[in-house]
Amino acid sequence: MRVFVFSVGILALSVIGNLIDEPTTVVAQSQTAVLDYNSEIRPILSRACFSCHGANERARQAELRFDDDAFLETHVVPGDADASALFQRLTTDETIGRMPPVSTGLSLSAAEIETVRRWIDDGAMWGVEVAT
Repeated sequence: MRVFVFSVGILALSVIGNLIDEPTTVVAQSQTAVLDYNSEIRPILSRACFSCHGANERARQAELRFDDDAFLETHVVPGDADASALFQRLTTDETIGRMPPVSTGLSLSAAEIETVRRWIDDGAMWGVEVAT
């Protein structure tokens, strides 16, 4: 009987040890869907940035438009918000260089900045409606 209990105990420890050593894969599911430029990013930029970076040629600054996807090539690194000039300008602590400029009286909330970050980090999708 002692041999049987001893054997069962060793077997149990062996199984537990294998379970602990066994690599497990956990797939993290996103709690939110991928963000779309037109439905979630454009409204933020429209409110805070289009007065200087929109369709109005006379008011446009730095020859930069956020209502046209060309800015993605020069100001966004899809998948890496921290390396993206757009995100850097929204989050810099430097007064000069921070967008939108203080002189406009406009700003982005922390939630809006986080939305832009997520959009860029998720690949900066442009013009594709993504089901949420």
